[in-house]
Parts: sequence; structure tokens; C-alpha cells
Amino acid sequence: MRQPKSVPPGSDRFRLASLNLNLLSPLEALLTERSVTRAAQAEGVSQPTMSSALQQLRLYFSDELLIRNGNAYDLTPLAIRLLDKVALACAVTSSVFTAHREFSAATTMREFHLVMSDYTAAVFGEALSREIARTAPYARLYVGMINELETGYAASRRFYDGTIATTWTPFTGNDIAMAPLFNDRWVCVVDAESAAGQAGLLVPEDLACMRWVVPFSRGTSSPSVAPAVRQLSRFPFQPIIAVQVEGYCIVPDFLKKTDRIALMQERLAQKLQAVANIAILPCPHPTDEIEEALWWSKDRESDLEHRWLRERVMAAAASLGPKPSGNAIPDRLETI
Repeated sequence: MRQPKSVPPGSDRFRLASLNLNLLSPLEALLTERSVTRAAQAEGVSQPTMSSALQQLRLYFSDELLIRNGNAYDLTPLAIRLLDKVALACAVTSSVFTAHREFSAATTMREFHLVMSDYTAAVFGEALSREIARTAPYARLYVGMINELETGYAASRRFYDGTIATTWTPFTGNDIAMAPLFNDRWVCVVDAESAAGQAGLLVPEDLACMRWVVPFSRGTSSPSVAPAVRQLSRFPFQPIIAVQVEGYCIVPDFLKKTDRIALMQERLAQKLQAVANIAILPCPHPTDEIEEALWWSKDRESDLEHRWLRERVMAAAASLGPKPSGNAIPDRLETI
């Protein structure tokens, strides 16, 4: 009879074998809720049970994890580092134990995990949500946000069902698959009451003198993976950056009542114009076409549920229609 292989004491595998994996879900609840009481409610267990779980986790990690600060709790530095990793671990564990040989979209209760920028969520989220709800009413969708200042999200792609990002990404390797979804183009946005907004047009000389609001700018000379920053780096001048923000949807807030300017995806600009007093103007400098794609690990190729998800994502993208036309922006934009 074949003898089981011994696991060296002190190895990662030894520690995993000795860990009570039932603590994984309470750990996520504790780090997310930052409260034993709320974590217990979220998990549907008693407060003493959750307190016991916290004590076991503190013993395992040799760390307090939660530190009382007045009437609330703060996360320790280790707990902050664990937060995203625990969410990923829970997602992977769930996908392992909910996998089935057969798949029925009408009855599946699987939680699908996708990662995208706030731009993608704003212009694509509604169509995707409708498509999932229409075809799989009991399925759940988790949408994580990409911080385009970081390249580390590429390394965690295996823990998600997919990432929606531009075709220029830090993803590399033969284990990655990609399917194109939709296109967009870059435009300039300004406050509608600004001089440029009132004039209704820009000339190249204007851009070098204006102050910019830039999403995901490093503020250094090092190359950036952020699409907007990559476009600005190709302009024949050094942009004067007035505001750096970690997101696209909040850009109009930093244009309001100023003469600042920003690059923005036209689909998003058109959507935000309904709630923000912005003017959308053609960019007088050449810019690359925006191509959004779904990226996933090839080890998910044979997963029937994942194949269904890919089909639904592509169907939702098709419902967006073609990319905006340059003719859609008049020389003088009528603003709200």
C-alpha cells in the first residue's frame, strides 16, 4: 500500500494542513466589519462564537488583527495586508466547492468575480448587470475596482473570473486569454462655464498652458500603466498637473468652476454630462483608440460556468453598440 508523503514541519503546506479552514469566512467578516458583533451578525453566529474565532486567529497569526480605538476597532498593519488576500481566498474556496459537472444558468447560485476600473463599471456595468439578471436570476456578481496606479492586480488574476481592462495591460504569459469587448475614444473635458467650454473648441497651444486633472498619475517620470497618463506622455509638451485622482468618475468634480482640463473616455464623458456641467471637446492632439477586453486565465477554459460568464460578458458588450463617432461632438457644445 502506498504510504502518504510526509509534510515537513514548518513548511507552508504543514501550516495549511494544521489550519482550521472554517476560520477563513469569520476572518473575512472580522476584517470587513471591524466589529465582533457585526461580524457575528454577518456570519449568522453568536457573538461568543465569533469572539472565539478571533482568539484562534490571533493565536495563529501572532497578531491582534483588530485593535480597539475608542468605541471602534482599527485593523493592524497585518490585517490591512490580509484584507484583499482573504477576499480572494474566499472566492477561490467558494469556486472549488460550488463546481459541478453540469451547469444550469437558471438555477446557479455561483458568485462570479470580475475586476474593472470605475470607467468600465460606469459605462458597462448596467448592461452587464441586466444580462446576468436576465439569464441567471440567482447568480451573484462581485465587482472589484482596479487601481491603475498598481500593476499587482495582474498577478491576482487567477483568483478572479476575469478582468476587464484595455488591450494594453501588464498581463503577460501564455496562460492568459483575451476577448475584445468594446471600443471608445479619448476626448477633452472642461467645465462648461470655463473659457474653453464657452469657446467650444481647443487648439494645440491651449493644452500646453492649461492645468490638468489626471486619473492615476504617479507624479513621477517613471512609465505608467494608466491609459490616460500614457496618452498624455505622448503629447509634445509636459502637462501641468494640478490634481491627481484615483478614479475617472470623480474627475468632473475637480473641473467645476475652474479652467482645468482632463482627458476622458467619450462614453463616460457623455454619461457624466447628464449630471455634471461639463463640455466635451475633441482633443487637438492624436490619441490612441481605446479597446476594452475581457482577460482570464486559461485554466478556466473548461469550466462550463466560466464559459457561460464569458458569453454573457460579450453579449452585454455587444449591446453597447459601436464606439462613439467623432461627428457626435459639435464645434460648439450645448451644455446643461
